[in-house]
Amino acid sequence: MATYECSECGMAVNATCAHCDKPLVNDQLTKADGGKFGKTEGGTVWLDADRTSPYEFYQFWINIDDESALKYLRIFTFLDRDEIKALEKITVDDPGKREAQRRLALETTSLTHGAATAQKAERISTALFYGKLETLEEDEIELGFHDVPTHTIGDKEHELVDLLVEAKISPSKRQAREDVSNGAIYINGVRCPEPNRMMRTRDGLHRKYLVIRRGKNKYFLIR
Repeated sequence: MATYECSECGMAVNATCAHCDKPLVNDQLTKADGGKFGKTEGGTVWLDADRTSPYEFYQFWINIDDESALKYLRIFTFLDRDEIKALEKITVDDPGKREAQRRLALETTSLTHGAATAQKAERISTALFYGKLETLEEDEIELGFHDVPTHTIGDKEHELVDLLVEAKISPSKRQAREDVSNGAIYINGVRCPEPNRMMRTRDGLHRKYLVIRRGKNKYFLIR
């Protein structure tokens, strides 16, 4: 007889098959590292768009490891066997393409939030990956950066170094200058080597946004 223990309260339940009396096995879905499925560093992934945005939902799937992605294609999509086998081959031959993850993210997001929303999430993800932020519509910027640190400057002009400190992107002017000189600061997807450059939101995306990236993946939105 198999024993199941509740992770919340510790209560245990024994269970066997009603037909053959064989112990039932816990078929809890887990990731390749043994972690619980549907959990991220930030918490639980929800189907409700108000709790997990479609873009965050898409990102959850696209960041899954190769082994889990191929497994989940069979569980969570309606792709036929040949399509999945083709994705398996691509993953083995060129894992850097992450084709299995991309297809998994698109299919699951389409099923949950609709094809149009899934395509929008895919566009945001692609724009961020390739630094093509100018291709994003205004609502896509809001969706893609809604959970990053945000700072408002309105119509005021700021030197880049001053803005980096004021928006808490860099901890000091000295560090801000080092970040710029080291090529760690990107404005709207383009590296900015000028510490004294004057920054205005009206010169940014849709004349209202400056998306600043520090390093590889620390994003900040300036309004």
